[in-house]
Amino acid sequence: MGVLSSMFVIPNLLFFFFETTYGIDSITSTQSLADGNTLVSKDGNFELGFFSPGSSKNRYLGIWYKNIQDKTVVWVANRDSPINDSSGILMINSTASLVILSQNKSVVWSTSSLKQAQTPLLQLLDTGNLVLTDEKSEAYLFQGTSKNTIRTGPWNGFGFSGSPGLKPNPVYAFTFVYNQDEVYFMFTLKDKSLLSRAVPNQTTSMFQAFHTEGNSTKLEVYSALPIDRCDSYGVCGAYGRYYIHMGEHKYESQGMQGKCLSNCSCTAYTNSDIKEGIGCAIWFGDLLDIKQFPDGGQDLYIRMHPSELEKLENNVMIDQNIEGQREDQELPLFNLTTIVAATNNFSSNNKLGEGGFGPVYKGTLTDGQEIAVKRLSRGSGQGLSEFKNEVMLIAKLQHRNLVRLLGCCIEGEENMLIYEYMPNEA
Repeated sequence: MGVLSSMFVIPNLLFFFFETTYGIDSITSTQSLADGNTLVSKDGNFELGFFSPGSSKNRYLGIWYKNIQDKTVVWVANRDSPINDSSGILMINSTASLVILSQNKSVVWSTSSLKQAQTPLLQLLDTGNLVLTDEKSEAYLFQGTSKNTIRTGPWNGFGFSGSPGLKPNPVYAFTFVYNQDEVYFMFTLKDKSLLSRAVPNQTTSMFQAFHTEGNSTKLEVYSALPIDRCDSYGVCGAYGRYYIHMGEHKYESQGMQGKCLSNCSCTAYTNSDIKEGIGCAIWFGDLLDIKQFPDGGQDLYIRMHPSELEKLENNVMIDQNIEGQREDQELPLFNLTTIVAATNNFSSNNKLGEGGFGPVYKGTLTDGQEIAVKRLSRGSGQGLSEFKNEVMLIAKLQHRNLVRLLGCCIEGEENMLIYEYMPNEA
């Protein structure tokens, strides 16, 4: 019995000796981590060990924030294979793989390593990532956290065009590296004493970013996605929602435009580095993920058939002949969003009446100006050319300032005339 007792004590003495040598953030192949013991990252922010969520008695190996008020687990190993008691042990086996053993030394979870390692080391990093490396070659054999990705749009030199919120701010610093060897994006807290967390929520289909504030040990929501339904990929359909910036442009790179026009499959293009004035991002096929931001973002140049451009000009040119003199007159084009907002989505309460070609609505623009909107009925049989002829006829018969024609709206199947609203007594 004495011999057996000595054999039991000596490994434990060796275990504690190695713990002192390697520190509390790592273990080697000669060590193991039993339920009740933990690894703590060098900065003291993250902890690895066995835990039970809520009122459950099941035991899982996981990583959590060490100094957060509410225990927040960021990674779980044996999610589908819980241990029903406190017999769990984490260790590195002879093939340099991680294994979790339960009672009777049965394997409940393991990793596979494609590389051989002479001196494997398991370490909990300051980033909260659990890595298994070969101390000699420093090659990674395993990483606990997977590298998830989000769609950000192309980098334009200042930020990502698809994510205008990802720009310099008082909380986070952003770094983007793009060269022939690697491409990666990274954001870090400017205040190293704070903690941060990003979470894809499967229940609410949201992506949320949290961070602590000041001396607080509670994570607060800093930002969340999606902001609206079109943040979800493809939900609005091809060309479902976009903004086209027309007018005269001075292209910084004519080669960019020419490259798109020379490829029949090219749909759109934009600058990929507006800071340096170089680079080009090109789209092919349907534009499934285009969004107009309330602020920020950048121009996207969309390839269109010349006949389509006629519907989207910023101004409709009216050719008039006044007292023998030709005069080109610009008639402003209102976008549909503005008219919908002004008429309360063409509410019946705003309806003034209806004629042969469609109803007329009263509306109020954002600057307070009252307008009357003649909305062409889709069943009237009047097409785009007939509508433009009507606009030209009004302008030729009487000067638009006299009849108070403010402009028109031509968008999709919607054709509308916008007049200044005049009350009956006027």
